[in-house]
Amino acid sequence: MMDERLTDTLRSLGFAEQALRNEIVEARKGDRTYTRMGRRILVTFMTYPSGEIRESHSHPEFRITFIRSGQAVFNLEGGKKEVASGDVIVTLPNQHHALAVQGEEALGICELIIDSSVGGH
Repeated sequence: MMDERLTDTLRSLGFAEQALRNEIVEARKGDRTYTRMGRRILVTFMTYPSGEIRESHSHPEFRITFIRSGQAVFNLEGGKKEVASGDVIVTLPNQHHALAVQGEEALGICELIIDSSVGGH
């Protein structure tokens, strides 16, 4: 059932059938859950404790981060954005960003991570 919901969600976001036909694999590592679709699409659920700071870094993938709980300040290449439950952050491939969890509640996120070659030639 989860596989069908994930596939339907990705299809609604415009992913081609070719990308959606890849094998779906689920795994847990500590408090993180990963769902991988082939080698190009990954969905993660993570929690960062109150006070956590992630220094500026970048990733080669396209990322859509859904804030599930808590509050944080995202620094996206110099622009700061306060986020809370229900907000969405889009990070482009190789875009530098940082994170600081605010308040007493842990930050819960879900990230849709997409290989930057999906949809390319």
